Amino acid sequence: MKTRWAVIANSSRARIFARVIGAGAWQDIQDLADKHAVDAPEAGRESRAPKDPSAEPEGTCLLSRLTAELKAARKRGDYEELILVMPETLQKSLRSALDANTRKLIIASTVDELPINSLTRLRKELAKRW
Repeated sequence: MKTRWAVIANSSRARIFARVIGAGAWQDIQDLADKHAVDAPEAGRESRAPKDPSAEPEGTCLLSRLTAELKAARKRGDYEELILVMPETLQKSLRSALDANTRKLIIASTVDELPINSLTRLRKELAKRW
Protein backbone atom coordinates (compact mmCIF):
# COMPACT_ATOMS: atom_id res chain seq x y z
CA MET A 1 0.00 0.00 0.00
CA LYS A 2 1.13 3.52 -0.75
CA THR A 3 1.85 6.04 1.96
CA ARG A 4 0.90 9.66 1.44
CA TRP A 5 2.54 12.51 3.33
CA ALA A 6 1.08 15.97 3.81
CA VAL A 7 3.22 18.93 4.83
CA ILE A 8 1.33 21.80 6.43
CA ALA A 9 3.58 24.78 7.07
CA ASN A 10 3.91 28.47 7.68
CA SER A 11 7.07 30.58 7.91
CA SER A 12 7.98 29.32 11.38
CA ARG A 13 6.64 25.77 11.68
CA ALA A 14 5.95 22.68 9.59
CA ARG A 15 3.95 19.62 10.52
CA ILE A 16 4.19 16.40 8.57
CA PHE A 17 1.28 13.97 8.53
CA ALA A 18 1.19 10.46 7.08
CA ARG A 19 -1.59 8.17 5.96
CA VAL A 20 -1.62 4.78 4.29
CA ILE A 21 -3.88 5.34 1.29
CA GLY A 22 -7.20 3.60 1.78
CA ALA A 23 -6.55 2.70 5.41
CA GLY A 24 -6.70 4.74 8.56
CA ALA A 25 -6.62 8.36 9.55
CA TRP A 26 -3.91 10.99 9.16
CA GLN A 27 -1.21 10.70 11.82
CA ASP A 28 1.03 13.55 12.96
CA ILE A 29 4.56 12.18 12.51
CA GLN A 30 6.84 15.21 12.73
CA ASP A 31 6.78 18.77 13.98
CA LEU A 32 9.56 21.09 12.80
CA ALA A 33 9.95 24.58 14.21
CA ASP A 34 12.19 27.33 12.89
CA LYS A 35 15.10 27.77 15.30
CA HIS A 36 15.20 31.47 14.43
CA ALA A 37 11.53 32.10 15.22
CA VAL A 38 11.13 34.63 17.98
CA ASP A 39 8.33 34.29 20.52
CA ALA A 40 5.94 37.22 20.55
CA PRO A 41 6.62 39.34 23.63
CA GLU A 42 4.04 39.19 26.37
CA ALA A 43 2.56 42.41 27.69
CA GLY A 44 5.25 44.26 29.61
CA ARG A 45 7.97 41.68 28.85
CA GLU A 46 10.68 41.56 26.27
CA SER A 47 10.94 38.76 23.76
CA ARG A 48 12.48 35.57 25.20
CA ALA A 49 14.84 35.11 22.27
CA PRO A 50 16.81 38.11 21.04
CA LYS A 51 16.87 38.68 17.31
CA ASP A 52 20.25 38.15 15.74
CA PRO A 53 20.71 40.58 12.84
CA SER A 54 23.18 38.18 11.20
CA ALA A 55 20.71 35.29 11.39
CA GLU A 56 19.26 33.79 8.24
CA PRO A 57 15.95 35.27 7.04
CA GLU A 58 12.87 33.95 8.85
CA GLY A 59 11.93 30.47 7.64
CA THR A 60 15.28 29.75 5.92
CA CYS A 61 16.44 27.34 8.63
CA LEU A 62 13.03 25.63 8.60
CA LEU A 63 13.12 25.39 4.81
CA SER A 64 16.53 23.71 4.90
CA ARG A 65 15.45 21.22 7.56
CA LEU A 66 12.17 20.44 5.79
CA THR A 67 13.92 19.96 2.45
CA ALA A 68 16.47 17.60 4.00
CA GLU A 69 13.77 15.61 5.83
CA LEU A 70 11.60 15.19 2.72
CA LYS A 71 14.57 14.07 0.62
CA ALA A 72 15.83 11.61 3.25
CA ALA A 73 12.35 10.17 3.80
CA ARG A 74 11.86 9.72 0.05
CA LYS A 75 15.16 7.86 -0.18
CA ARG A 76 14.10 5.60 2.71
CA GLY A 77 10.79 4.93 0.93
CA ASP A 78 8.70 6.44 3.74
CA TYR A 79 6.19 7.95 1.28
CA GLU A 80 5.15 7.64 -2.35
CA GLU A 81 2.91 10.71 -2.58
CA LEU A 82 3.33 14.21 -1.19
CA ILE A 83 0.87 17.05 -0.54
CA LEU A 84 1.94 20.62 0.25
CA VAL A 85 -0.29 23.05 2.16
CA MET A 86 1.42 26.38 2.83
CA PRO A 87 1.61 30.04 1.82
CA GLU A 88 2.62 30.70 -1.78
CA THR A 89 6.08 32.15 -1.09
CA LEU A 90 7.06 29.22 1.13
CA GLN A 91 5.69 26.74 -1.39
CA LYS A 92 7.73 28.29 -4.20
CA SER A 93 10.88 28.25 -2.07
CA LEU A 94 10.33 24.63 -1.04
CA ARG A 95 9.65 23.45 -4.58
CA SER A 96 12.82 25.09 -5.85
CA ALA A 97 14.85 23.61 -2.97
CA LEU A 98 13.59 20.04 -3.48
CA ASP A 99 15.39 17.69 -5.83
CA ALA A 100 13.62 16.53 -8.99
CA ASN A 101 12.85 13.04 -7.65
CA THR A 102 11.10 14.46 -4.59
CA ARG A 103 9.20 17.06 -6.66
CA LYS A 104 7.85 14.24 -8.85
CA LEU A 105 6.01 12.82 -5.82
CA ILE A 106 3.96 15.98 -5.24
CA ILE A 107 0.39 15.07 -6.17
CA ALA A 108 -1.33 18.19 -4.82
CA SER A 109 -0.52 21.58 -3.43
CA THR A 110 -2.71 24.22 -1.90
CA VAL A 111 -1.91 27.80 -1.04
CA ASP A 112 -3.43 28.03 2.41
CA GLU A 113 -2.66 29.07 5.98
CA LEU A 114 -4.23 26.49 8.25
CA PRO A 115 -4.03 26.88 12.04
CA ILE A 116 -0.83 24.91 12.52
CA ASN A 117 -1.22 24.59 16.30
CA SER A 118 -4.52 22.71 16.19
CA LEU A 119 -3.86 19.02 15.46
CA THR A 120 -7.55 18.16 15.57
CA ARG A 121 -8.45 20.80 13.02
CA LEU A 122 -5.52 19.90 10.77
CA ARG A 123 -6.50 16.21 10.75
CA LYS A 124 -10.12 17.13 9.92
CA GLU A 125 -9.00 19.39 7.05
CA LEU A 126 -6.73 16.69 5.65
CA ALA A 127 -9.46 14.04 5.88
CA LYS A 128 -11.94 16.37 4.17
CA ARG A 129 -9.59 17.34 1.34
CA TRP A 130 -7.52 14.17 0.77
